[in-house]
Amino acid sequence: MSNSDKPRCIIKVSGESLKSVDSTFSSSFIKNLTLQIAELAQMGVQPVVIPGGGNICRQKDLAPIFELTNTSHRVYLDYAGMISTVVNAVILKIAIEKYTKLKATILTMIDAPSEIASSYNLDRAETILNTNKILIIAGGIGQPDFSSDVGVFSKARELGAKLVLMGKSGISGVYNDDPNLNPNSKLMAKTTFSNVINQRLDIIDMAAAAIGLTNNFCVRIFDIKKPQAIVNAWKKIGIFSDVTN
Repeated sequence: MSNSDKPRCIIKVSGESLKSVDSTFSSSFIKNLTLQIAELAQMGVQPVVIPGGGNICRQKDLAPIFELTNTSHRVYLDYAGMISTVVNAVILKIAIEKYTKLKATILTMIDAPSEIASSYNLDRAETILNTNKILIIAGGIGQPDFSSDVGVFSKARELGAKLVLMGKSGISGVYNDDPNLNPNSKLMAKTTFSNVINQRLDIIDMAAAAIGLTNNFCVRIFDIKKPQAIVNAWKKIGIFSDVTN
């Protein structure tokens, strides 16, 4: 199969999923994650990995602690979150190259030391993918006030990925109501970006869902902590929700 014929897939790795009960990083989870990425590559998929940063810094958790009302201080936390995704990207690169026979390259949307990453542009991304390396993208969209979901969806659009595997930590898909508050809420196997927006379902950031409205890709939401979760989500095995137009 030539590189031009390979299906392209964005894998959003929740930052929360990377941590263990007592540590910022779970070595066992990260090892298993990298082995699944390698398995997808062996199946002829071009995986693009985009980590979140929630295991290190989450603006929505820290802002209330510091009782931040100053907009500039919130912006600082947004940038701290972007930096956190770069840290996670470095950890994933190390793990991929340690546990698999693959090489990984990091492109970032914010400035980072040239020893670890290069600035993102589409030509660089295409070159990395077409040389059979794993592409890791960090830094969101490089601007405050936007979640990492927006970065994921915009990269799916730019890179022509038809599927976004959006791994959540402990969340199996899209529910018609908050399952933590409503025990009668039901998982929706399929729904639309319009429905996510109209019902204000917070499983996907609203700005990201708006990108989905005007693009032809599927977002598959699943619990990334389940065994073989990424490979199974690609194969449509197990519990998940598909969000499309």
